[in-house]
Amino acid sequence: MFGGAYSGTYSVQIRHKTFGLIDTSLLTFAVGSEVTAFSPSIGSIYGGQLITITGTNWDTDPRNNPVSITFNGALGSSACYVQTSSAAQITCRLQEFAVGQEKANNLEGKLIVFLKTSEEATCGAAGSCKYIFSSTVPTVTTVEPEWNAASNSWTIKIKGTAFTGDASTSALTVGGVEQPPVAVLSSTAVF
Repeated sequence: MFGGAYSGTYSVQIRHKTFGLIDTSLLTFAVGSEVTAFSPSIGSIYGGQLITITGTNWDTDPRNNPVSITFNGALGSSACYVQTSSAAQITCRLQEFAVGQEKANNLEGKLIVFLKTSEEATCGAAGSCKYIFSSTVPTVTTVEPEWNAASNSWTIKIKGTAFTGDASTSALTVGGVEQPPVAVLSSTAVF
């Protein structure tokens, strides 16, 4: 109803159909925006992490609540591209960093959600809104494409270490098209 409004105290005016304007000098309400939680708070030094943010007073238009991870204010901030936005939840994907331009291991930044593109939301229950870049990520040792003549399709097996074993958390992109995972084990992912 009033989602995405600038923070502040608003006055209310009421006009009665018969009597006109009614005294509402004591009738006000406060609007604010707050990050109450976000997950995950640790991601790869190469970026690309999908982050889910919960809070209050977000606009339903994804363009009105930009998100970034900042270091020393706006210097060197990293964009988190908003995918979805509702009054209480935002999902965004952190920008990706090429090898050689990755973030330092254990680098701490602050997750900031902007309200109407100009005002920062407070970091209430989420505390400091600290986000940490980590080099502890799965490693890929081999990629094995296999042709299945019966189904007329390719299967790609990726072997390595530290995969989660959860197909919902893994994605492979080939030629810009995301491929659905078939199975993910601790040492192999199949797409």
